[in-house]
Amino acid sequence: MTDRDVHQTGRPASGVREHEILRVAALVHSENPRASAEATRREVLVWAQKRSGGLLPEEAWKFRDFEYYSGGRNSVGVHIAADSSDLWAIRADDPDKTVPRRVWTTEVVVGATGIFSARLLVSTSEDKLQIQPHTPGFVRQIADKYVLSRGCMVLDSDPWIIESEYDAESVVQLLVDPNRRLPVFVLSVAESSVDQTQPLIDARSLGRATLGLAQVVVVRRLSLGCYKPFRQATLSLWWGGASIPSWIFRGRESLCAQTRPFRSYLQCRGRSAMS
Repeated sequence: MTDRDVHQTGRPASGVREHEILRVAALVHSENPRASAEATRREVLVWAQKRSGGLLPEEAWKFRDFEYYSGGRNSVGVHIAADSSDLWAIRADDPDKTVPRRVWTTEVVVGATGIFSARLLVSTSEDKLQIQPHTPGFVRQIADKYVLSRGCMVLDSDPWIIESEYDAESVVQLLVDPNRRLPVFVLSVAESSVDQTQPLIDARSLGRATLGLAQVVVVRRLSLGCYKPFRQATLSLWWGGASIPSWIFRGRESLCAQTRPFRSYLQCRGRSAMS
């Protein structure tokens, strides 16, 4: 088989490989961490059962160890409880509905102290993996119920709208915070846009797709004073544009601002069918 045959048929010479697509790590904040942990686990189980092709065993809903096998739509759960920890984890497989030999695997860990993590992997024999990025739907459901955070950032699927100088200053402070662990997508409204409140990219859809992976910020065309913090931080804005600002740090001092197109960052970062 030649290289041309591989591209035409989509079948590579190598075997099945597993790829990590995305990973979400966060803390769940609530007044009752144990109750929120149980609710979070149940939310994940409801999501997993919809893709299992049947009903998960009773042990799963009691958060005990369980195994469920259903023609490739398999799920395995483990609960580890000790004096210093209480962790529950599940690994669920879901064969792709359109691409043969492509299997999606979701791993979730929920701790009684608010620990939450989710990882999406795919096993496939494809030579070129073409997918559409999207955070799993259960992450959005959990974020709607509780406050999720990663470092200094609150995870929010709704875009942050810059409507004042105070809003702009808050975003700049976030951008230069050395404890920030996630990128920020800055979208600006085009000067020629009929609706001066909407950027050229659907900010809400982008925010939902990248929940836990990034935060979307929308800069509207308002008074010039609103953009003073951006100019002071040497952050360039161009109307109708999109960028991922980043800072190079030496200790706690920011040295310079950079912008990167976010298309390359989004490639191979999720799956639209996970919603």
